Amino acid sequence: MADWLYRGVLVGLACCSIAGHGGAQTVHGIVLYTNSDAPVVMATVRLVDLGGRVIGTAFTDIDGRFVIPVPADGSYLVDAEHVSAWSMVDGPLDLSTTTNTMVAFHLQPSPIALEGLDVEVEGRSRRLERTGFYERQQLSAGFFLDDLAIAKRAPVRTSDLIRTVPGVQFIEGRSAGMSGYPIMSYALRSQTWTRSDQPPCFPRVYLDGVVVEQGGSVIPSTAFDNLIAAHDVGGMEVYRSPAETPFQIGGLSACGVIMLWTRGGLGRR
Repeated sequence: MADWLYRGVLVGLACCSIAGHGGAQTVHGIVLYTNSDAPVVMATVRLVDLGGRVIGTAFTDIDGRFVIPVPADGSYLVDAEHVSAWSMVDGPLDLSTTTNTMVAFHLQPSPIALEGLDVEVEGRSRRLERTGFYERQQLSAGFFLDDLAIAKRAPVRTSDLIRTVPGVQFIEGRSAGMSGYPIMSYALRSQTWTRSDQPPCFPRVYLDGVVVEQGGSVIPSTAFDNLIAAHDVGGMEVYRSPAETPFQIGGLSACGVIMLWTRGGLGRR
């Protein structure tokens, strides 16, 4: 039948005529899976005339069996389908109201198409993960830059990373004898800095978990840009006040804390 496009193969079709004993007769049969001969439960079976009209519908039971009454003598198609298999059709069959006709369908299982899933994989630095960086990022109010964020900023100097952090000022501290150092706005507001010989309140600085600048009123021994080259920075955490600083860090600094993480450790940890 060129007018019908069917997916699947009818493995077995058995038709038998049984003399009727009065009343409407039926088309009945069974629907099984090809690979296992297991019954196809709740398959939809339809009786269709040659004009394409559905004359009767039935669902298979737990044994894969179905029964559809034949309303009038004529030629019909019988099709079976289930979500788990390719649909099949047989016919045309010459059916009669005086004869019961049996058909057997073997459906070929098909993969069930599922809706596409969008899977997003979060790119995380294993090194930063081991240091607790991402856990602190979730639980604290500090400012964080991981290796991906740093790469996007393409810093030339390490200070390029700190200059854009809200609540941080980069002081060209000539009075402190330094070429430049970050100072927290919180620390600036908390002190009176009116004399040129009074140093600002410097943040404590960690490099790979080791204190490299004590901070407070202690003038840093190294310019900020000289602590680590910009291309070696793999992560940065900035805590601008004691309230932001996680207790796990220990030794709260009233002047804030900066934690720098190198990409490869540089042998420090």
